Amino acid sequence: MVENGDRNLDLPEDVVSWVRQVFRECNEQTSALMTQIPNVHEGALDHAFIYQFSRFFAPHRVPSDWVVTIETHFLGGRRYFEGWEIADVGLLVFFRKGGKVLRSKVGLLQSKRLYPNEQAYTEDTIEDYMSGFGRLFRPDDDPKSVFGDRLFTFNEGSKYKAFRIGAKQEENIGAYVDWSGIPAYYLLYNPWQVPWSVTVPISDGGRLPADCTAGCRVVPSHLLHDAFKGRPEGSSPTYANVVNAIPDAFEPSQHPGGWTLEHFGATLLLKCREGYHTDEGLDARFRELFGGRTQAIAAALSITIDAP
Repeated sequence: MVENGDRNLDLPEDVVSWVRQVFRECNEQTSALMTQIPNVHEGALDHAFIYQFSRFFAPHRVPSDWVVTIETHFLGGRRYFEGWEIADVGLLVFFRKGGKVLRSKVGLLQSKRLYPNEQAYTEDTIEDYMSGFGRLFRPDDDPKSVFGDRLFTFNEGSKYKAFRIGAKQEENIGAYVDWSGIPAYYLLYNPWQVPWSVTVPISDGGRLPADCTAGCRVVPSHLLHDAFKGRPEGSSPTYANVVNAIPDAFEPSQHPGGWTLEHFGATLLLKCREGYHTDEGLDARFRELFGGRTQAIAAALSITIDAP
C-alpha cells in the first residue's frame, strides 16, 4: 500500500507481478553475460543492466487497468575525473493517480562484479576513456591477438576485487547516505551459479545452467561496511564472505549472498519496505541527486505506476 495523507493507493498483484518479471528477466540476462563471458568488465555489465530494462520502454497496461512505464537514461560516470562516484544506477519509482504524484521513492545501486579466480583486477581506466575507439586497434605483435584455451572458474573463494575494504569510495558512500538519508545498496554481479567454470574462447555458444541460483544480488551498503570492519584495509571480500555476512533477516536459504534483484525491486522497493520516499514529486534531495551531469550516479531507471 502506498499512503499519502488520507489517500491510499493499493497496488494490485498484477502490477507487482509484472514488475517482478521485468526485474527477473534483467537479472537473468545480465547474469548470462557474465556467465558466458567471465572476464567482462563491470561497465559492460552496467550497460547490459540498463539495456534489459530499456526493452520494456513502451507503457504496459496490466489486466487491472493500471499502467506501468519504465524509462532509462545512461550518462556514464565521472569516476575518471572526480573519483567520488556514489552509485552506478539510481532507481526511481513514482506512484500517480489522475496524473498527480502521490509518492516517490529512490534507491541507489553501486555495482561490483565477482572476479574469476584466474583474472587479476582490471576495469576501464582514464587511459581507456581518453583513447576512445583507438583501444580497439591492436598491433600485430599484441599477445592478445593470439588465443589459446583459458579456463575461468568461480567458487566461494572468488573475490569482488573492485570492492576494497576501507577504500575512499566506502567512506564516500557512508557519508552521502548519512547526509542525504537516501540508502545505498551494493548490486553484486555474479554468474548464474557458483561454483561455475567456462573455457574461453567459447566453442559451444555459451551454455547456461538450468537455474539462476546466484545472479544479481542486492545488499544494503551499511551491512557490508559494518560486516567487514577490522579486516585488512584494501582487501576484497570473497563470495563466501558476503554470503556469511548476510543476517537471518535475509532468509539465507532463499537469498544467499543478498536479495535477488526481482525480490528487491518488486517486493522491497515497490512496496515501500526499502529506499527513501517522499510524498512530493521531486523534493530537494531528489533534485540534488538527479539534477545534473556531474552528479554522483552514472545511470537512472525510473518506474512510473499510474492508477486507473
